[in-house]
Amino acid sequence: MRRRPAFHPITIEDRALLDARLRAAGYPLCEYTFATLFCWGGCNQTSFALADDWLLIHFNVNGEEGYLCPVGTGDPTWAMDFCLEDLAARGQAPVVKMVPEKVATGLSKTRYKVTLDRPNCDYVYERSALAELKGRHYSRKRNFIRRFLKSCNSSISPLTKEDIAGCIRLVKEWREGVQGCGNLWLDFEVEACLVCLSNFAELHLLGCVLRVDGCIKGFAIGEPLTRDMFVVHYEKAVRECEGIYPVLTQNFARLIPPTYTLVNREQDLGVEGLRQAKESYFPLRLEPAYFVEPI
Repeated sequence: MRRRPAFHPITIEDRALLDARLRAAGYPLCEYTFATLFCWGGCNQTSFALADDWLLIHFNVNGEEGYLCPVGTGDPTWAMDFCLEDLAARGQAPVVKMVPEKVATGLSKTRYKVTLDRPNCDYVYERSALAELKGRHYSRKRNFIRRFLKSCNSSISPLTKEDIAGCIRLVKEWREGVQGCGNLWLDFEVEACLVCLSNFAELHLLGCVLRVDGCIKGFAIGEPLTRDMFVVHYEKAVRECEGIYPVLTQNFARLIPPTYTLVNREQDLGVEGLRQAKESYFPLRLEPAYFVEPI
């Protein structure tokens, strides 16, 4: 195995460098944006290295180490081998995670075992379908929206720096209202969301806020992922009025520039409630994610 390159924690100053490489690779999975790597960097102890023009992304969650798919163009064999061998040498399970289909399908079947990771496949929708909610299959969503608009004095606007403090308060209120005290991943999500809000301008994100009676009761945040796909990272609301989430989903889809014809609403993590919620918007497809092991 070649010498291990120097790995560095991801900081906001790395945005231009990493963003350029991530966009050039064009992996259509939600993990492969700078905002995701940076905002989850504290929870996941994420670090990166550049080697032979490949971006290597290492993480360590409570002592369990791993790599995301090497980011680059061309033949990834040596980079994939390095990640697997490095994990084995460190006494960790040799598994590379969140490997996109465009990489997985090109790997040697005699060298690697490639397995679909269903809980981490991303849900992809047509932006126009979410923005319009037309058709019989969306009638339930439209009914929720009508009831919300009838019962709540609401407004939607782009998220600005003046809204950050209100959104931070909402995230903390949202966490208090969600079952699962001591749930590590929920706590990680809240931490990542707070980092995102605190660095919203520096991360060059797009967001919207939903107000009821002048108070922020919901927000959504996302960014471009590929040339035609936009990813929604966070969508949080306090359920004071029935239908608040469909209103937020539809209006954020309308705010996304129309050059992005697809919307990635991330994965369900194998949580049945999340799966049902994501399927209720009738995805166009699941964007496959794989994990790779040596044979």
